Amino acid sequence: MDYLVEYERPSLKEPYLLAAFAGWPDAGEVATGALRYLVTNLRATRFAQVDAQEFFVFTFERPTSSVVEPSKRIITWPSVDFYYWKDPDNNHDLVMLLGIEPNLKWRTFTQTVAALMTELGVKKTVTFGGTFDSLPHTLDAQMTGHSNDHDMQERMKELGVHFTRYKGPTSIHTPLMDELLNHGIPGASIWGHAPDYVHFSPNIKVSHGLLQTASSLLDMPFDLEEAKAAATALDRKIEQSIDTDPDLSSYVSRLKEAYEEMTETVDEAQEAINWNPEAIVKDLEEFLRGQRGISQGDR
Repeated sequence: MDYLVEYERPSLKEPYLLAAFAGWPDAGEVATGALRYLVTNLRATRFAQVDAQEFFVFTFERPTSSVVEPSKRIITWPSVDFYYWKDPDNNHDLVMLLGIEPNLKWRTFTQTVAALMTELGVKKTVTFGGTFDSLPHTLDAQMTGHSNDHDMQERMKELGVHFTRYKGPTSIHTPLMDELLNHGIPGASIWGHAPDYVHFSPNIKVSHGLLQTASSLLDMPFDLEEAKAAATALDRKIEQSIDTDPDLSSYVSRLKEAYEEMTETVDEAQEAINWNPEAIVKDLEEFLRGQRGISQGDR
């Protein structure tokens, strides 16, 4: 394939594909954070890379340089990398696609990926995404998504993933899933909702939620103990930040009160968060603007 640099061609057992892209569809780095965790935890092997020259505008996604010797630098280019992991205890191996959302030639890019996945015998795909949302960090990680496969849709419902009604500018996930389906590979896209006031990246709590959902959806029991511990530590950091910031504390309190007042059961609360947030979000945004105005006036 002209657009790929392959280091090896693995022989895999009915693999599944997990994919995540940095950039616009990766708020709080929850998607790439989840997949980086899995690549590291599983000690996955990189076997191919997309030719960056064809798909990136380097003034948008700039290469980085670092000094390794007084007269020598190393340039690191934007990349989209493919990894594989062979599961000795399962019926399915794993392919992982991790990189930056491309700037150019989305159709060519998705056709290139779909052709490689077809040759590898991929059976299903799950893409990870992340979005910011006006919700309190004290909730369990909230997930929305969609699927082009009936069985995956039903399983997502069981896992508490609410189907998105979003319409508007799209990410690479949608054309990638369409092209994979054209090649007979069904899939699902799962998006984690990161609280908009949490600026720790990656938001490992939401990344952990994405991995839990994918693990159950694909029936692949990943080891997530380190991610769970990191999520607990992140919650502690958030609470410490809230304790030292009166404006943030007021904002979070309003978030909690809004959701508590709106529903009486957990199920109803999750439904409201994912399906009908407009009323309380408008109120909360007005409140936050007012708090910012007060803060600016004090300076």
